Amino acid sequence: MTASDKIEAFNGLLKDFVAYRLRKKKVINESDLPSHEQIAEYIYDLSFRARHVFPATHISKCIHPSSRSRNIRLDRKTAIHHGFVGTSEILKSKDVTIDVAAGAVNQDVAAFLSLEIDGKLLADLISEGDEDIYYVLGLYAQEVDLVMGRLSSIDDRPPSPFDKQIFWMNGNDACSDQDYVVLQPVFPSTLLHYLHTQIKNANSKENGQARSARRDKEPCDTSFIMFPGLALRQIGGTKPHNISYLNAKRFGENFLLPSLPPKWSSTKKTFSLMKSESGVTAFISRYDRKLSKLADLLQKTPPFTMFDRRRKERIEHSLIAGFIQFSAEIRSTHPEGWTKRKDHSIQMHECEKLWFDPPRDAKISSTKEWLQVVEFIAKRLSEHVVQYVVGHGASNVGKSDQDHFEKLAMRCLLLSSTGVSAL
Repeated sequence: MTASDKIEAFNGLLKDFVAYRLRKKKVINESDLPSHEQIAEYIYDLSFRARHVFPATHISKCIHPSSRSRNIRLDRKTAIHHGFVGTSEILKSKDVTIDVAAGAVNQDVAAFLSLEIDGKLLADLISEGDEDIYYVLGLYAQEVDLVMGRLSSIDDRPPSPFDKQIFWMNGNDACSDQDYVVLQPVFPSTLLHYLHTQIKNANSKENGQARSARRDKEPCDTSFIMFPGLALRQIGGTKPHNISYLNAKRFGENFLLPSLPPKWSSTKKTFSLMKSESGVTAFISRYDRKLSKLADLLQKTPPFTMFDRRRKERIEHSLIAGFIQFSAEIRSTHPEGWTKRKDHSIQMHECEKLWFDPPRDAKISSTKEWLQVVEFIAKRLSEHVVQYVVGHGASNVGKSDQDHFEKLAMRCLLLSSTGVSAL
């Protein structure tokens, strides 16, 4: 297309666009054409409102309606192609339409920037400073540089607390940040619109012949396309035009493709007691938050209210249950007999060794011996808990509180290890 052809094409598009909008607003009659002054006035108003409209490939408001974050636009030329199905890959296609972030009152600005001239988006031509577009706008706007600048404004707003990212496990260790890849930094509206178009075309009446042939098991010259397991997500509710231009065009419909979760493996970093002097001390260091709550509660001057007593009981039971779970994790993640191996210098007390590394192929040989182990563990656990809460300000905790917690711990530990018969 030559320069004169492009000027003529854009001038015709501009007049038709303004005429359609003015007729819709009842400014002119259906048979009338807008005057030169009306076009100039409309363009100036359009450029004034364009400060809140941004062409983009990723729309932040699709994630949360209250988001005011910067919208992201990937450029067709500079987009990094990483090999995954994503926005940077589909930008190669001629059928891709760049979205425009705009509210309901600025949908006409979004529609204007989405016009195509010679297969190129008007927003791209304006941002590149196209001379032919500049010339046509100069026919109507006196301050054409100001108008072009407003229509090509860059979205430089800071991130919003409403933003969310979606990560996908791409490695073997679920606890490692390096084994994840960001699937969705912000909502890929251009990609979703491209997918929506492909699905709608596959489910259209034109493809009905292929669907009928497949159902009836008959030959057909038309290719059959199927997207199984689709989910439909509605964005914007009854006002999809409040989100973006493309979201309004598809009435808020966004298809979600089915996907399988990653294969989780037991590569989680386990807690080791190989070099610990005490398993009880290791547990106390891991349950710092629960103990802090208990210390804060015990700092109150007695007598406690009924609510305080019940809260204290819940924290105590939670601590003991946590220790039982911690003990089970140690037993399941450490090899049998690890406390007796010569290659490990285990410094723990003999009762702790037996508690965390009991014989697994047979029951405890002596009930009396196991009772001594449980008594020792309960006493040491109680001592460490009291020592912690006193050190954190609960100075009114005494021997009676320690004895109470020790008896409760011993009863629960016996129940967890030998059952009701040991009580």
